Amino acid sequence: SAASDVYKRQVLGVFGLSLPIAQAPSWFVDSIQIAHKKHVVILDDDSLIHSVWTERFASLGHCDLTLHHATSEPEFDQCINKIGADIADCIILCDFDLGSERTGLDVISSYGLVSVATMVTNSFNDQSFLSACTNLGLKILPKPLIHIVSISS
Repeated sequence: SAASDVYKRQVLGVFGLSLPIAQAPSWFVDSIQIAHKKHVVILDDDSLIHSVWTERFASLGHCDLTLHHATSEPEFDQCINKIGADIADCIILCDFDLGSERTGLDVISSYGLVSVATMVTNSFNDQSFLSACTNLGLKILPKPLIHIVSISS
């Protein structure tokens, strides 16, 4: 009721908070576009991340995407060879820290797949990593956001 609202404002106090809207950094991925894509390759050494991505893509309902899972560079190599000529119709979601000498950034760069890759990582605050990705034009999705990032066709 109106009397209750007045009471709450008088007793509890009401305050406002205004925050400026900041522009997202150029490296930030706010959505994953799957239109005209045939394959999604997930390269991450954490099986939980693979499960999350599997659930996210399954929640889209019927779509003609094939998910490929790799936990290491040799498995990634097998996925890429299997995809073959369809690589332009691919999205690669790659972690930076693969638990090996080579990073996900090393792998994506050496395969020449920057144009179809997104780094999905907790290293998004590391300035040298950000500089390397920015110089390559490689986009980044902070790993804490994989549960909520928009996936659209």
